[in-house]
Parts: sequence; C-alpha cells; structure tokens
Amino acid sequence: MIDLESSCRELIDCQVELVSEWARLFGLDIVLTDAPPTGSIKVASGDWTFRRHGSGVCFTHEPSTRRVDVHDNFDKPELFDAWRLELFLESQGVLFRGRKLAEALNDVPVIKPVGRHFKFTSENNSNHSRPSPGTARDARSGP
Repeated sequence: MIDLESSCRELIDCQVELVSEWARLFGLDIVLTDAPPTGSIKVASGDWTFRRHGSGVCFTHEPSTRRVDVHDNFDKPELFDAWRLELFLESQGVLFRGRKLAEALNDVPVIKPVGRHFKFTSENNSNHSRPSPGTARDARSGP
C-alpha cells in the first residue's frame, strides 16, 4: 500500500526545490524566459534534466527517472494536481490513477483541495520548511 501523504510531501519538496533553482537561474515567468528548451539543473536532491513545454517544465531526476512535471501554477510549487502526482508516482513504478487517486487525495486529512489542485493545510506546512521560489528570484535579481 502506498503512503499517499509521504508521496505528496516528496513531490512538493521536489517541486519547491526545482522551481526555486529555476527561479534563481531563469526567473518565474515560464513563457517569457531565456531558459533553453532542454537542459540540466543541479539541486540538493541531485541532477535533473528538464524539458520546457507549453507553460510548464518537465524535470527528470538522473539516474532514478523520477519525474516532476510542473505544467501549471509554476509560481506556486506548493500546489499539485492529481495528474502531476500520477505522473510522479508512475515514474517510480507506482500505478495509482485517475478518479481513484483524486478520491484518495480527498481522504488525506492534511491535504486540502484548492480549486482543481491540492495543497497541505497550513498548520501541517509550518513544521515542514521549504524554500520560497520568490526568495530565490529575489536573490537572483540582486540589490
């Protein structure tokens, strides 16, 4: 049985780490960016390759092939949707899809729906520190 809360936390941690570094390197405007269409990025969790698409970026961890596809709300990496989680789980060999996954997310008490997305409730996030992409961007822009 999958620990859905832990998997969601792992996804969010990866997203925050990757988007923070992306923001530091290229800014948060994913459409108007000088970022190359493909490349690599190095963060604390290791080396990741990326591929830009539409209004998002798909990151793949090397060598594990874990995938994090931030396909929307790029400036809000604390959010995820069922499709993003499904892709993340599938890249780790876990098949948990569609309506069953979305329903299971609604049953995790520390996760709340935000429109068609989900996020951890604020009282549970306070003990789970993450860097802010805005902070990374501010550091990039300098004084």
